[in-house]
Amino acid sequence: MSDRDLILLIDDSDADNFYHRFIIERAEVPFDVRSVEGSIDGLDYLTRSLADEDNSDRPMPCIIFLDINMPALNGFELLTKYRDLPDPYGRKAGVKIFMLTGSLNPDDRARAEGEYSDLITDFRIKPLSEEVVQALVQEYFPA
Repeated sequence: MSDRDLILLIDDSDADNFYHRFIIERAEVPFDVRSVEGSIDGLDYLTRSLADEDNSDRPMPCIIFLDINMPALNGFELLTKYRDLPDPYGRKAGVKIFMLTGSLNPDDRARAEGEYSDLITDFRIKPLSEEVVQALVQEYFPA
């Protein structure tokens, strides 16, 4: 598996992860899908993927769909920690992070587009659709 063919779902809701995995698979995009339950597991996955020379068991995703409202660390707090993670193998380059949230709070969108604009590619409201997944892949990872 290369570093360019994985979508990672980070959400504390098993139901949302299940549904979004289903939608991504139905969209028939050329990516594998993994999900982690919550921000702590997401941060652990990314930390190990960046740090381990051989990260074949935890490949770096090319797309991350990240929820905002999660216990322990919210999505923004996770991004702050991610921003500070060492990247000895240059794996952060090219990763596209999409906030995928049920939040309709305009402050969340403003924060994503302001303070985190260096990390967040786009802000999307749940749920994903096949058309959105296909459009994002086509726009950011054309064949």
